[in-house]
Amino acid sequence: MWYTSKNMTRVFLSIILIVVTLLSGAGLALAADPQESCAPNTLCLTNPLQSDNVIDLINAALRFITAIAIPIAVIMIIWAGIKYLTAGSNPKAVGEANNIIWSVVIGLAIIFIGRGFVDLVESVLNIGGSGASPTPIPACNPPCTGEAVCRDGTCVILE
Repeated sequence: MWYTSKNMTRVFLSIILIVVTLLSGAGLALAADPQESCAPNTLCLTNPLQSDNVIDLINAALRFITAIAIPIAVIMIIWAGIKYLTAGSNPKAVGEANNIIWSVVIGLAIIFIGRGFVDLVESVLNIGGSGASPTPIPACNPPCTGEAVCRDGTCVILE
């Protein structure tokens, strides 16, 4: 039969390779900025990371990892389901399918907890702030009615 363990592993690895290839190509297409131009005979270097500080860099890396991990997790869960379906009464194959599902759940938990940990560290580092208090947004008194909206403490009708 075509669905032997060796063939299924090849199919699974082929699917992962295709997904990673497509996602990396999409990332390169998004990274290219066609609007930036250089003067003739000059060397222009753009920031390929598109982040100005470490926190933005870590958040971008976590977004990338999450974007890659979720489709891979779905594929792994499907793979575990196929292993369950083809296991029959083989306890070893059922155990492998259980291990795959638990690995996926633990991996996703680590990724999401890591994201929360970065947010926690960012909030702790921002406790002191810059010392400047945020500028309050003036409210309209009395409140605006009808189609009017509040802009800088004044009711304005947008056209």
